[in-house]
Amino acid sequence: MEIKENVKIGKGVISGNTSIFLGILSFLGVLCFKYPEWLTTPEFRNVYTGESMKILLTAVIIASLFLQYGVFLKVRKRKEHFMGLLFAF
Repeated sequence: MEIKENVKIGKGVISGNTSIFLGILSFLGVLCFKYPEWLTTPEFRNVYTGESMKILLTAVIIASLFLQYGVFLKVRKRKEHFMGLLFAF
């Protein structure tokens, strides 16, 4: 049985995984804008305006790109964290 090491601060693991998560969320958000009839409910569309969701989506994309840039500067060998960048673009 293999024992996992604790996540150490400063290695880029936390910000890289957060970047991947936010990138996937932004990709799903774009799909919700593209196909609102299939992916959202009428109650959701009545409560939240399109403009507020565009602002939120833009903020999530910028946060994902910012975190990914930080990981790239700190740990240049972590190829798996480019997935967050891919989803954000």
